Amino acid sequence: MAVWKIKERNELVRANEIRGDRQLHMGGGAPGNSDVVDFANMTSTGDFSDFGNLSVARSLAGGGANQTRSLCTGGQAPGVSNVMDYVQIKSTGNFGDFGDLTDQRGYVAGMSNDLRQITTGGLDPSHSNIMDVVSFASTGNAVDFGNLTNVNALHTNSGSPTRGINAGGVHNPGSVTNLNIIDFITFASNGNATDFGDLTATQRSQSSFSSKTRMCIAGGQAPGTTKIEKIEIATTGNATDFADALAGTTENGRGTSNNKRGVFQKGAVQNVLETKNIFDSGTAVDFGDLTVARTTSHAASDCHGGLELEIVQRPSVTYMPGSGRGLLGGGKTNPAGTNQNAVQMIHIQTLGNTSDFGDLTIASYGRSGCASRTRGVFGGGYKDASPADEINVIESIEFASQGNAADFGDSTVARAFSGGNAGSQTRGIIGAGGNAPGLSDVIDYITIASAGNATDFGNLGAARSQFSGSGSPTRGVFFGGLE
Repeated sequence: MAVWKIKERNELVRANEIRGDRQLHMGGGAPGNSDVVDFANMTSTGDFSDFGNLSVARSLAGGGANQTRSLCTGGQAPGVSNVMDYVQIKSTGNFGDFGDLTDQRGYVAGMSNDLRQITTGGLDPSHSNIMDVVSFASTGNAVDFGNLTNVNALHTNSGSPTRGINAGGVHNPGSVTNLNIIDFITFASNGNATDFGDLTATQRSQSSFSSKTRMCIAGGQAPGTTKIEKIEIATTGNATDFADALAGTTENGRGTSNNKRGVFQKGAVQNVLETKNIFDSGTAVDFGDLTVARTTSHAASDCHGGLELEIVQRPSVTYMPGSGRGLLGGGKTNPAGTNQNAVQMIHIQTLGNTSDFGDLTIASYGRSGCASRTRGVFGGGYKDASPADEINVIESIEFASQGNAADFGDSTVARAFSGGNAGSQTRGIIGAGGNAPGLSDVIDYITIASAGNATDFGNLGAARSQFSGSGSPTRGVFFGGLE
């Protein structure tokens, strides 16, 4: 029977770190195709145990997991396969049929968040840029999500709760054109991938693992390397050299994580796995051994960085996501007074005066706002400083650390007194507002986790300003105002 230290568990809840702890490594080549599935605890090193078997033996598959289900999708069996099978990840036993991919292909990669699993690229038998998507909650066939920026195989996937990342791979089996491309998608909305940046070198057959904020890409086959690169998922830009795997071939492996630690396969036909802290540079260390030596098995966990856990947190004297900070940004001292750039903070769960948090980049008033548990966003507004005008600037604040706002991007229309406070944990809405010499009915949206310009969402029923907004995780409401 497990023994819990109550103080330790309380501190973990405060830090928003109560997650699952199970990883699966599924199938692979040994050197023929394998149906073996192994499992281990993510939080401590050690050898793996037998979990059960896939419904079809195969290698070079994709897949993913949320907190309840793990999927294995596509692969080589030995020809290309459209099979998707699944299992309840907290149990043990054999996988069952989930449905089919939109076409048969192997050499794929997979990524997931709480709700959706996406299978990318592969060979069918020519190289593919297809992305398929399924919902974990119900079995059934995959549907088209969109396309990668390039046809691709032998690439790797990871992501955050809002954004999925595709890195490296090979473009053409004839010329074996290795890629340094990094793409990203937004899990919530189907569509084509967008360029993120580049790896430090062209590479294929890498392992990867991620926290909610950082993705690590380990090893590769072009040529073999022990290098581990990293990117920050919420931004865009090129990868940087971060750490190293242990000496020896690190290729054709797969990886997963528990938001702090990554575990990845060495590749080739062996049973060795390594582990690496996602936030510390240095060299990986040995994690343990699989039950059967094999290569190109797919990995998934119920605790990886793509999962967003909805946890009711406990009060703390220090900040943690969702602990009750409210921010007041900008303003004007009186009708003829000075524009303000101050951001003030309150603690919603306690009475008391405001305290200084930092400054906006522009002294202004009439701004709108929205927020996730970790980031606050201020959009639009009016500035009296020459030239006096509505502004289209969007700025962001990180709740966890007091400091000044940073540029986030631009709204589609410069305006003030827009409707705010509508949005979900992933998406913020900026509605209509004053746009001299008249009013605007334009509604914009942003993805709060990733800086960038707003996108047109639609229109209000009428152009107006000085109104209010609120919302649930699924619906936003605007009311009142001046027409």
